[in-house]
Amino acid sequence: MLSSNGVYIIEMLSAALRSMIFVGVFTSWLLADDPFVGKWKLDLAKSKLTGQVIEIQEIPGNAYKFKEDEHSDIILADGLDQPTHFGDTMAVTQNGPGAWSITYKRGKRVLMNTRWDVSPDGQTLTYTATGTRPNGQIFTNRMIAKRNGGSSGLAGTWETTSVTLSSPPEIDIKPYDSGGHSVTFPGRKQAVRMKFDGKEYREEGPTVAYGTTSSGVRIDERTIETTEKVSGKVIETARATVSQDGRTQTIVVTEPDDKTPVVLVYERETRSADAENAGLTSTPSGLSEGAAITPAPAPIIEDKRAFGVLPNYRTAEASAPFKAITTRQKFGIAVKDSFDTPVYFTTAFFAGLSQARGTDNNIYGQGLKGFAHRYGISFVDQEVGNFFPEAIVPVLFHMDPRYFRKGEGSVKSRFGYALGHIFVAKNDTGHTTFNSPEIIGNAMASTVALAYHPHERTAGDAFNQFAYTYIAPDIFGQILKEFWPDVKLKLFHKHPGATQ
Repeated sequence: MLSSNGVYIIEMLSAALRSMIFVGVFTSWLLADDPFVGKWKLDLAKSKLTGQVIEIQEIPGNAYKFKEDEHSDIILADGLDQPTHFGDTMAVTQNGPGAWSITYKRGKRVLMNTRWDVSPDGQTLTYTATGTRPNGQIFTNRMIAKRNGGSSGLAGTWETTSVTLSSPPEIDIKPYDSGGHSVTFPGRKQAVRMKFDGKEYREEGPTVAYGTTSSGVRIDERTIETTEKVSGKVIETARATVSQDGRTQTIVVTEPDDKTPVVLVYERETRSADAENAGLTSTPSGLSEGAAITPAPAPIIEDKRAFGVLPNYRTAEASAPFKAITTRQKFGIAVKDSFDTPVYFTTAFFAGLSQARGTDNNIYGQGLKGFAHRYGISFVDQEVGNFFPEAIVPVLFHMDPRYFRKGEGSVKSRFGYALGHIFVAKNDTGHTTFNSPEIIGNAMASTVALAYHPHERTAGDAFNQFAYTYIAPDIFGQILKEFWPDVKLKLFHKHPGATQ
C-alpha cells in the first residue's frame, strides 16, 4: 500500500507525463513546414547570370588590372602566383595572340584553371574554367562576353551574354536552433549555421575568403534578406523568396556598384531527410554558392533559463564541434544549477504546495516549522540530485554531463532523441556511451537521500526517489531543453526585419 507521499509522487509523475504529451503536441505546431527547408538545384535556364561587367585594364610593364564591381587587382602576366584582394592568388600567362590562361589558388590548393580567348575581331571574349570541387566533382564552366569598351586584346570592358555550367550548384537547407538554418553547399563541402537576428556570423571553409561574415533577417514566411561582408566591407546583398507552391526559390544577388543583379532560380529536389515534417524559420540561402561558409563554434546555448525560471546551464549544441569541459567546469555547472536564484523560489513553491496538500503532516507537521522542514528536504534533494550526476560521477567516470541538443529534424526524431539520451551520453572524448552520470549518479543521490529523509529507509524508498524525484523530471527537462528555443522563438521573438 502506498503512503500519502507515494500517492503524491505518482500524481506528480502523471502531471509530468501529461506535460510531456503537451510539449510533443505543442512543438508539432511550432515546427510547421518551412518553405525553405529541403534540397534545391539551380535551374540555369530560368536564372539570369548575364549582364555582369568585367573591366580589364592593361598596365605598362606587362601587367593587367582586373576590376569586378568595386574590387580590383593588378597582376603581372609572368605566370607567377600573385596575391588578390580576397587572399587568393592569380597566375596570368599569355599563351599567344588573343589567348591567356589564369590559375586561381587558395594557398597551395588550385581552385580552378581558366582560359581567356578573344575572338579575331576583338569583340568576343570566351572564358572557360575547369577544376575539381572539394567533394571531388570535376566541373567545366563557360562564359561568353561582348566588348563594350576598348578595341583589342584582353583589355577593355566586357559584359557577359552567356553562361554555361557543367554541374549546376545545389543547396541543402535544414532547420537549425531558434529559427535559424543549416545551409550546405555539397559540391564545395561548405555550410553555414546562422540565425536570422541581424547579427553577423563568421564564415569559413575550403575556399572562403578570410574574415567573411554573413547576417540575415526574415522579412516574412517566404522571404529572407542576407548581407555578406569581408573584413567588414559589404560584398553582396541577397533576397531569397520561395514561391507559393513551394517548388521554386528565387535569389536576387546584388553587388555594390553593380546595376545588374544576378537572379538565381533554384528548383526543389526533395525535402531534406532530417527535416521531413519539420522546420524553423527561413534560410540564409540568399548567399551565392561562392560564399563558402561553415559554422562558428557554439558549444553552449546562451539562454540559461527556460521560461526565465528553470536553470539550463548544462545544454550544448550537438551540431557544434565537440570541446571537452574541465573538472572545474563540471562542478561549475552543478553549482549554477543548484544555486541559481530562481531555484530558491521554485523550491518554496513546491514546499508550499506539499504543505497545502497536507503531505506527510505526521512527519513534518504544519506551520512555519513544517514549511521549513519541507523546504530544507526539497532543497537538499535538488543539490544532491545536481552534484552527483553533473559533477561527481562525470569526473569519476570521465563523462560529459551536458545534454547535447539535436536542434534539427522532425518533432518525432527530436522527441525520441531527448528520451534516448537519458540512457546514452558523451564521454570526455566526445564518443557516445552509457549515461553513467544520469543512471549511476542519480542512483547514488537516491541512496544518500535515505540519510536525511526521516521516514524513508528501504530500498523501495530509494527507488521511488531515483525514479520519481530524479529520472522523471530529467526526462521532462531534456524534452524542454530540446524544444525550449523553438517555444521561445514562437511565443516571444520578433524578427528584426518585420517592421523595416
